[in-house]
Amino acid sequence: MCACLCVEVDLALSAHANARKWYEQKKKQKSKQEKTITAHTKAFKAAEKKTRQQLSQEKSVAAISHIRKVHWFEKFNWFISSENYLVISGRDAQQNEMIVKRYMSKGDL
Repeated sequence: MCACLCVEVDLALSAHANARKWYEQKKKQKSKQEKTITAHTKAFKAAEKKTRQQLSQEKSVAAISHIRKVHWFEKFNWFISSENYLVISGRDAQQNEMIVKRYMSKGDL
């Protein structure tokens, strides 16, 4: 196995001109490489920042949804009276029957 490095030489140019040509190409490649690395770093940081922002928003939404527990009577029409009584009514006759059978006890009005 030969690990040879092949360099094309333009015979129409002098040795100094050939060396300058290869040096310019190397300089352009190095510049491109640096720009690519800079762009990669910038894009990676932007993606990381966006991901962190989305995670923080998801956590706050999850925390808000778990703060308050839904009460059993909220599926009906309801309000708290001025005497601090819970007043419940069904949205239709079937719900009214369900309220009477399941949730009312002897002393309820």
